[in-house]
Amino acid sequence: MRARPLVRCVDVGSSPALLTHGGAGGWSRERAEKAVRVVKAAAEAGWRKLLELVEPLDAVAVAVKHLEDSGVLNAGRGSVLTLNGIVEMDAGLMDSNGVVGAVAAVRRIANPILAALIVARETPHVLMASVGAEKLAEAFGVRLHPGPLPERVAAAHLRRRRERDRLLLRLWLEKAGLAPADTVGAVARYEGLVAAGTSTGGVSFKLEGRVGDTPIPGAGFYASRRVACSATGIGEAILADMVCLRIAEGYGDSGLEGAVEGVLRRFGERHPRASVGVITVSSSGEACIGVYNAAMPYALMAEGIREAGICGEAR
Repeated sequence: MRARPLVRCVDVGSSPALLTHGGAGGWSRERAEKAVRVVKAAAEAGWRKLLELVEPLDAVAVAVKHLEDSGVLNAGRGSVLTLNGIVEMDAGLMDSNGVVGAVAAVRRIANPILAALIVARETPHVLMASVGAEKLAEAFGVRLHPGPLPERVAAAHLRRRRERDRLLLRLWLEKAGLAPADTVGAVARYEGLVAAGTSTGGVSFKLEGRVGDTPIPGAGFYASRRVACSATGIGEAILADMVCLRIAEGYGDSGLEGAVEGVLRRFGERHPRASVGVITVSSSGEACIGVYNAAMPYALMAEGIREAGICGEAR
């Protein structure tokens, strides 16, 4: 039986709002519990920033930075490794005023989301990659990627290296290409403005130079005048479908819940074996969490609302 999208929406009214996610995929109950604690703490950090009457883009950056620093999720300090055992990270953010920036394939930056914010605010560019992005971030004081690797990342890489040694490279890449990782993200709303940001270490054992949906506006993140979206899951499928852009485009016809459900349903029809998760917020006060063929840790903060859990089922 084909999986069906699971969508949960909350009316936050005129309240500021901030949501976080910890990545769509197959979560064990033990890891899911730890991830929920992290995404909740990140949402609380972003919420405090939002209440300082700052732009929602800054609150999103604070929340994603917290996720990157946790070492628990696949972003920043917790990023998975490429086939050759190095870190390559992507991140991007955007707000409803059209401020947008992203970085791709960076190796030495502790917080790619802060580097993306520098691209957005300090340069005329949208997407910068590799060494150039690293030099820019260093010039503006962004910390270098700290070491050592979290034990979880090192152990997982060693285990998969042993698997790789028993498999042909082509077969391994086919397997790895269907293995979503716990990308992180946040969206926020404040006084009619919305913003989104996403950060990832990519797919475990990816080829060097692979870039997925995360740093691409419209795919892994997007903000129109009315809707902000952060996506996670199988990056190539999300990129092919431009998931966040499609949700923003569909908002006017069917509201946010209908737009999310429709895009995830079409995603499942086109990519039945893939998985995707999104968090979205509208300028009019709708907040939605949605997944297809996956589970996703999330948290939501708004006036009178403190919610954290798993959308979908952990194993």
